[in-house]
Amino acid sequence: MASLLKFSFEIGFTTAAIISAVIIILYTAIAGLSGVIITDSIQFIAIVIMIIFIFVPGIITDTAMFERLSELPANFLNGTFYGPAFLIALFIFLSWSVLVRMDVWQRILAAKDEKVAKRVSFWSGMGMLPFYIIFPLVGMTMKLVLDYNLTEDQSADVAYLFIDCHSTGFIMAFAIVGLLSALMSSGDSFLNIISISAVKDFVGWGKKKGEVSKEKAHLMIRIATIIFGLIALFISLVFPNIVDLMVVGISTITIFAPITLFALISKKAFAYRRAALWSILSGFIVNIFFFTWGIVSPEQFQAKSSFIPAFIIATLVLIVGVKLTNPQTHNQRKHPLVR
Repeated sequence: MASLLKFSFEIGFTTAAIISAVIIILYTAIAGLSGVIITDSIQFIAIVIMIIFIFVPGIITDTAMFERLSELPANFLNGTFYGPAFLIALFIFLSWSVLVRMDVWQRILAAKDEKVAKRVSFWSGMGMLPFYIIFPLVGMTMKLVLDYNLTEDQSADVAYLFIDCHSTGFIMAFAIVGLLSALMSSGDSFLNIISISAVKDFVGWGKKKGEVSKEKAHLMIRIATIIFGLIALFISLVFPNIVDLMVVGISTITIFAPITLFALISKKAFAYRRAALWSILSGFIVNIFFFTWGIVSPEQFQAKSSFIPAFIIATLVLIVGVKLTNPQTHNQRKHPLVR
């Protein structure tokens, strides 16, 4: 969002990042879950219109009905740009991150019942598939249009460059606003769900059900939104490269996949909460270690692969923790009279 504001209004990245963060934080804190859902609906309509009238025609024109894609290096098309091992790891480890996507859980929280939650999750998942196809094609197209002279800075802004090449006047304004709404929607969705989850998970510790009022919970969610938003702003200023930010975000989300899958298939998941906590902490530490190693010494380790050892360690720690935990002990602590 900051990169798009930087190009659209010709302002510095730091200023654009601060403006973006303030808008998303205030909107999320004030509007809440209902406002975020409304934004999601608007951005989905806008992005679908953009795909139909701007992205698809532009891709077809620039690639001569996809024939020019053959001019690209083979590893651009078969997914082996970072090596076969990285491609295999994506399917084995990263595919599970779909289980912990914030937008998926946002729809589950908003559903009125279990049936609606399942239906909405399925169709929203199907609706995301075209985006995984269209936007990589946009990047490949710009690579062809610019005769491979796509700098590292431009690589993060291919969507804007594409819009600039294929629209003018009102259409360009609509496309920029639509893209801004889509980026804002993603930002406020993640921020909203993180804040709600943090309050639900930590505020109720040691308290009986109903002891925390709705008004107090809503206030805490707003405070959490501001805190997490400021942390995200700090990270965006430290890592201004949007690709690096995406890697950190996706790889961090991946370490939650093992405990999420376990929670979905286990009827006594709460009894293993300590094992889940150690799984998250170990995966996070390993992820940060390998990502930092890749940034400092890229010739020794690929930073984008940091999620692989993190996922493995998080999974192993969870398995060991579950094996060492006695669920009966948890039941006896919760119900002392149970023998």
